[in-house]
Formats: sequence, C-alpha cells, structure tokens
Amino acid sequence: MLPPEAAPQVFLVPPRNPESLKPAHEWAQGNNIAILPTSICTEELLALGAGAGQTAVWRITSPKDGDTVSGNVPIVGTASFDPAVVEFYKIELGIPNGTDVQWLTLGETHNTPVVNGQLEFLQAEGLAPGVYFLRLIVVKDSNYVGEPHQIQFTVE
Repeated sequence: MLPPEAAPQVFLVPPRNPESLKPAHEWAQGNNIAILPTSICTEELLALGAGAGQTAVWRITSPKDGDTVSGNVPIVGTASFDPAVVEFYKIELGIPNGTDVQWLTLGETHNTPVVNGQLEFLQAEGLAPGVYFLRLIVVKDSNYVGEPHQIQFTVE
C-alpha cells in the first residue's frame, strides 16, 4: 500500500561492471534520474537511513497486513528515533464500530527506540473473532510524526 503522495519514478539499472558504476551514478545524478539500489532495504538499513530533517522511522513488520492471528502475539517492527527529539511511540488497537474505529492504546507509551524488535504485545485471545487494526504512532511535541503505520488483521 503506497501513501497518497507517492508518485511513479523512472530508475536506471546499474551497470554490472564495477568500473562503470561511478560514471553511471554521476550521469544519473546530472540528469535527475535515480539508479536502482544494489542492496536490499532491510529494517535495520531503513532505521539507519534517517537523514537530515527525518525525525523517525517506524513500521510494523509482524503481524503483516492481512494476517490471521490467535493467542498472544508479539508486535514486531521498528520505531527508530532520537529520544532527545521524539517523546514516545505507542501501538494502538483499532476496533471497528460500524463505520467508525475505536482506538485503544496497547500497553504503555515507549520512549526507548526499537529497531527490528518487539514493540508491544497483543493478547488476541481476549478478542472476539473478526477484523481489527493495529497502528504504530510516533509522537513529537504532542503531535504525530508523519502518518501512523497501520495494518489490518483478523482474529480467528
């Protein structure tokens, strides 16, 4: 699922011969064309990539969007941020109520960053079978840092 502000982009396939990589990157940069990445973007790499002006990196990786769960489930992902800048992150459970969703904070708010680890714990065994939502929210100055990362899941 892409964010609404996402736009299509053209990429140049990098050359296979190492001697041509630097000139290819220089040409692509000079012509405002991106080169396909040569490394797989992992959660750890994503967390390390927070650059200037980017306050935090956040994502739920398990359960995945659309998963069916049962029992007690660890919520795994990344909430990487500078604790001197960001106040906390939290996980919320969304319970559909007609056309609305009621959001409840799971556990506590957390002021310690997590990279590819357990963010919170979902006691799905206490939920009635059906469709629910989880969202990861990062808060700075009492406001969301960007849009919450949200997934939908089903309890059996």
